[in-house]
Amino acid sequence: MKFLGNISSDIIEPMAQRLAQALADLKPFEVEVRGLGTFPGGSRPRVIWLGFGEGKAILAELARRVEEACVDLGFARENRPFSPHLTIGRVRRPTPQLSALRDNIARVEYNPLKLSVDRVNLMKSKLSPRGPTYTVLTALTLGES
Repeated sequence: MKFLGNISSDIIEPMAQRLAQALADLKPFEVEVRGLGTFPGGSRPRVIWLGFGEGKAILAELARRVEEACVDLGFARENRPFSPHLTIGRVRRPTPQLSALRDNIARVEYNPLKLSVDRVNLMKSKLSPRGPTYTVLTALTLGES
């Protein structure tokens, strides 16, 4: 929901506390996974994503609260509007098959899937040539006031 960049380990505890305050009254909720597409939409897609239907408004509220908590701690406000999605793939380099990939993605149909959202994780990512490795630094359970 919010990329913080390289941060000091000293900010993890204050960030966890501020997020816990910001999310204290949010209860677990469900979102419907619906839609499949690419960013950007032109001939050179870089991200393959799943979108959301029902529950998208609550997800946007959660993102707004995360953003405000981060701004309160001195992080820059995101300039782009929140676009809720799940990244399921990235295109590393252009190939002649990209237009076929984009066209095939546009034809995919699936039954919507419901997901439960019951926590927010503060994550660490470490990039390597084989891809990123993610570690949960703090898990904040929704509904725990």
